[in-house]
Amino acid sequence: MGIRLEVEYLKYVVKHKYYVFIECCKLGIPVLGALHDLHKFTYSEIKGFENYDEDLFILDATGIFHLAKFATKRADRAWAIHKRVSKHHWQYWVMPDKDIPGRILVSEMPMKYRKEMLADWRGAAKASGNEVGKWYEKFRDRIILGPKTRDWIDERMNYYG
Repeated sequence: MGIRLEVEYLKYVVKHKYYVFIECCKLGIPVLGALHDLHKFTYSEIKGFENYDEDLFILDATGIFHLAKFATKRADRAWAIHKRVSKHHWQYWVMPDKDIPGRILVSEMPMKYRKEMLADWRGAAKASGNEVGKWYEKFRDRIILGPKTRDWIDERMNYYG
């Protein structure tokens, strides 16, 4: 990534973090808002997300989202690590069942991470000029959540199916 792209990436991350912090404060979790995505400032994530495009998510056969298009394997690794270490991503709470091939286990998200996930979605929408409600409606059926988490999110996203 050239210096110009790195600067653009960092500008987006700062803008995203600002909006997520505001949303976290509204939801009563300001500390999580302040700590949100700090690892995005690490060298590996800056380099990894050099060709990141938020619209290029695909759902694989196990029900897990992946980024569909990257110029390097480094980007796939950066995204995989981001989901694995970030409890505010629903993918963190979903895993394949080791005993039954093709079966997926889903854990309910603790309330603080539900709130951070919602703040993350709202913050990402504001930072990129999109509408979170339209995004959620488009991807809702691909997002794997426990029933309590789903009900909580649907209520806050004003989703009535």
